[in-house]
Amino acid sequence: MKWVTAYGASQCGNRMYRLNVAGRTFRTLVKLPFGGEKIRLILSSTYGGKLFVGAMSVKCGETICPVTLRGEASFVIGKNERVLSDEIALRVSDGDEIEIRTYFSKGVCMTGLWQTTTYSTIGNFTRGEFQASEENLWRSKKRPLDIGIPFPLVSGIDVYTPYEDAEAVAIFGASNEFIGRWVEPVRQMAAEKEPHLSLLNVSISGNRLLKDTGNKLLLGDLFGDGGLKRFSWDVLGYAGVKTMIVCVGANDIHQPGTFACYRWEKLPNAEAMKQGMLTLIGKAHQAGIRVIGTTITPLKNSVGCTKEKLALRREVNEWIMTSGAFDDVFDLADALTTKEEPEALTEAFNSGDFLHFTAAGGLSIAEKFPVELLRG
Repeated sequence: MKWVTAYGASQCGNRMYRLNVAGRTFRTLVKLPFGGEKIRLILSSTYGGKLFVGAMSVKCGETICPVTLRGEASFVIGKNERVLSDEIALRVSDGDEIEIRTYFSKGVCMTGLWQTTTYSTIGNFTRGEFQASEENLWRSKKRPLDIGIPFPLVSGIDVYTPYEDAEAVAIFGASNEFIGRWVEPVRQMAAEKEPHLSLLNVSISGNRLLKDTGNKLLLGDLFGDGGLKRFSWDVLGYAGVKTMIVCVGANDIHQPGTFACYRWEKLPNAEAMKQGMLTLIGKAHQAGIRVIGTTITPLKNSVGCTKEKLALRREVNEWIMTSGAFDDVFDLADALTTKEEPEALTEAFNSGDFLHFTAAGGLSIAEKFPVELLRG
């Protein structure tokens, strides 16, 4: 028996994502790839303020269990705190969907961890029938992105599993991974071929390898801390991670010279990016984690694109594929381009900004992705 993280996702923070959670119950459904005798939750407020939990429950089938922290049913998660809940005696099976309900006694949530979530009318609905609300809780009175609402508090779910081959893969990426257009089909493929493998999408939209969110005055912590920094909690903070897939670097190249950075920020050079990746690989290897490198996806014709940025991407990608620094490599960009135009997304895969690919582009990646790489 061992603890392995079956679900995990990164948090980010921004004023745009503030929700008035006081007196409401949040309800979220999460599917677990493998089962076990009990579970525990990873509770976090990575970038936000204190979270005041009045009550919390988790349900699988007809069984409902309370969630406690240090024996208390009502508790506070401090600013930038990350803790494990008490063990929950809830038996789960492979593929089970669990329901998490959290009642906040007061406060504002400022996390940007996205998962399909609904919230209630005023009241504690951690047990019994859930009464959903259609009110707008966004403090800014408008939703920043129409892809769901933040999943407050829970950044991971561990399962105490009997499967010796159960392990986790951390997909350490940025927006194209965060959106999930290739991650989800690969997760479905893995579920068929490797049923005791969990894919943790620890990706943050706009995230960079070398630096934190650039223009904090405008964006706050929207793009999170740099990859070299957040690795310690967004990979090492999960149980049973044996492999990580590195998909960061595109924003280090794209963002300088755009609204995402202050005007004085300069483009990194290739040596700095290579050294950053080597540092990340070294940290992972020290923890016994295999590292799969992926090429940086195209950015030609995007806002702020320059010849210098295109040349930097080419040099870094060449190094990723040929240096031997990674345990394995996958040419992510190759699935999105043609030999005639390797610098730009193909028209069919361009979502409109020449950076983010469509669902069809995600499927093209998934079709070429060797699932056997996930176990090495």
